[in-house]
Amino acid sequence: MDEPLSESPTLPRTIFTGSGSNLRRADNAHFPMPAILVAVTTLTSTPVRKIALASAGFALLIPVMTGCFNGQQATTNVQATNPSGNGAQANLGGIVVDNVTVVQGPGTTATLLMRATNQGLETDALVGATIDGEVAEIVGTAVQLMPGDSFSFGWDSVHYVNANAFEAPMSSYVPVTLQFANAGMAELDVLIVPPTGIYEGITPGQ
Repeated sequence: MDEPLSESPTLPRTIFTGSGSNLRRADNAHFPMPAILVAVTTLTSTPVRKIALASAGFALLIPVMTGCFNGQQATTNVQATNPSGNGAQANLGGIVVDNVTVVQGPGTTATLLMRATNQGLETDALVGATIDGEVAEIVGTAVQLMPGDSFSFGWDSVHYVNANAFEAPMSSYVPVTLQFANAGMAELDVLIVPPTGIYEGITPGQ
């Protein structure tokens, strides 16, 4: 007959007090906490989680700040070569006109300060203009804009758009139209300024 299996011996039980790395037996003998438990406790502590969240938030801000700088630069490239002020702008697709300002000249004359840029793929040309309802005179060589060309009018240029019977009051706005052969017509409300300050020296050219 098989002998009955003996019961497993009862292991002595030890009671511990304390927590973490200060775990102690009830008899006050120090009991070091295993290294792996210490590591787990450290990794799940609150300060570590706060540092991780702060780092992630800062990383998200970097592309936003970079985008702001890039957007601002993109909007100022065309106007950088002309005096800045109260200029109007128009975009006709391939043709971009900006910094459009009416500068009062001697007597009843006035001239347009502006820049025209061809950002399209086809050649275009400024073929007509009006200032406050008056047909304006386009002065200078043929104002033909090849793709990539950018011409200034009234400032450091041989191109002018002049009004010869201009009587609108200073600091008011007047309608201006610019007719391009292919892009069509731009219609703007443009401020009148005196030829002083940043506009000093801008007069109707011949």
